[in-house]
Amino acid sequence: MTRTAGIITFHASHNYGSMLQAYALQQTILDMGMKCEIINLRTPRQRKLYSRYIHRSWLKRLRLLLRYPWCQNMHESKYRLFEDFLSNEYILSPVEYPSLQALEADCPVYDAYISGSDQIWNTSCYDFDWSYFLPFVSGKPKIAYAPSMGPVPDKEVVDENAEKIKELLAGYDRITVRERGTAQRLESLTGNTYPLAMDPTLLLPASRWEAMAGDRPSAGEDPYIFFYTPWYRKEIYQLAKDMSVKLGLKVVVSQVSKDILRDWGNDSSFRFLAAAGPKEFLNYCRHAEMIVGGSFHLAVFSILFKVPFFTYDGMNDSRISSLLTLTGLERQSYTPGTLPDPEVLRTRPDFSSAEASIEGLRQDSLKWLRSALSAD
Repeated sequence: MTRTAGIITFHASHNYGSMLQAYALQQTILDMGMKCEIINLRTPRQRKLYSRYIHRSWLKRLRLLLRYPWCQNMHESKYRLFEDFLSNEYILSPVEYPSLQALEADCPVYDAYISGSDQIWNTSCYDFDWSYFLPFVSGKPKIAYAPSMGPVPDKEVVDENAEKIKELLAGYDRITVRERGTAQRLESLTGNTYPLAMDPTLLLPASRWEAMAGDRPSAGEDPYIFFYTPWYRKEIYQLAKDMSVKLGLKVVVSQVSKDILRDWGNDSSFRFLAAAGPKEFLNYCRHAEMIVGGSFHLAVFSILFKVPFFTYDGMNDSRISSLLTLTGLERQSYTPGTLPDPEVLRTRPDFSSAEASIEGLRQDSLKWLRSALSAD
């Protein structure tokens, strides 16, 4: 009989990296010959977080429509694209769960349960929930595959949660984490050591992502810089602006918010194409001349697609620094005011060396995951 696995992760977050890593982990397990579902946990808090743009008050919608008539339609299209990806690309549990209590009352049945990946163990995330530690499971193997505690785990995972985390970790059969910062934070809480594993997006070969991205550039035929960061910070946009000036390229942006439009809406360097779900994000990455931003998964897909990239202050982010160190691409971390001359900017990183480093850890991670899933 075919074994079954259930994954709990940020699969419904309208965030490119979150949804793509969930898809990748499920596909990886399916490729191993198991049946696999994503446990469809969608809390009211998470729904509110990612529907805030389309569920504004009528007055806020009217103000936005009058000032930026194109913006509201972009938000609505973007929301639909994320929901379409969720409905069409995942295999979900038959039941949708709004809370830990609902999971405890009607626990879905699998041979093994997996926490991961993404920042599901970052207790400071707005949509964090204790369900991601699998407290509703008993009597079955519990596995943690590459969860993260965020960019700076020492600050984001507060000591007040230490005892509860220690208690929940004791219930796991196998644990691996995504980056060294998370491993160190867990070690400080429990005294145990934890191996590192590859983010799920790196478990799939680049060809799988290229097929999903498509062969034709959605942003048009003209060369462009693709820019993405999950949260608005003016200094990261300034980095993209500086690159635009140095290279003479437009900047394609897949995020729109009030603050972004206030500061950059009238800047001709930026082209806002925010009606972009996970597939469009991949397309923008694959066909860009250059990529810049402040996102772990943006760096991941830059490397997979072999597109020159720069990440904002990446060596001070536990997630990004682990990736850049692994691949020998530490020099792709920059801040405004430190960018080199255009000739240096246009120099392609050594992706062949990065690819070899990734392949080694990919095989180790796949071996670990197979072993964890096959254990009784």
